[in-house]
Amino acid sequence: MGSHRITYTFEFPDGGRLAFPLVFADADSRLEIGSRDQWPPWTALERHRCSHCPLDATAFPRCPLATAIVDVVEATDQLVSHDTLAITVEHPARTIAMTAPAADALRSLMGLIIPTSGCPHTAYLKPMARFHLPLSDQDETLYRVTSMYRLAQQIRRQVGL
Repeated sequence: MGSHRITYTFEFPDGGRLAFPLVFADADSRLEIGSRDQWPPWTALERHRCSHCPLDATAFPRCPLATAIVDVVEATDQLVSHDTLAITVEHPARTIAMTAPAADALRSLMGLIIPTSGCPHTAYLKPMARFHLPLSDQDETLYRVTSMYRLAQQIRRQVGL
């Protein structure tokens, strides 16, 4: 089975650089999570577990969403939301580069990671992640969400729902 990669790279004014290579399985667009010798305690499923989480802690000792974001959380814990970054997103179909506040860069990155993490409550956003538009503005996001919703309703109608 194949996979594809999207890499977010953040460059800081002082020359520092952070890269987040994300690999997705082509079959289901699920983010492939690397292994670790030790996970932070906050990634345990039973630690601050969502009240509506359907996952079995025996089968899922770690929250899939927490394990998906742990590298980003640890690497960016010193960022200030209004810090300006040079951001490059390498996607199989295109490369996008721009300068933006750290908050916008992280919003875009998390908007890709969270739906593909394996969390059953964010899985409905996977089609949005599959057709990810890096660093989209509010109008682009609104258009994509509205279009995706309309398409879903058309498909539901065709199958009698």
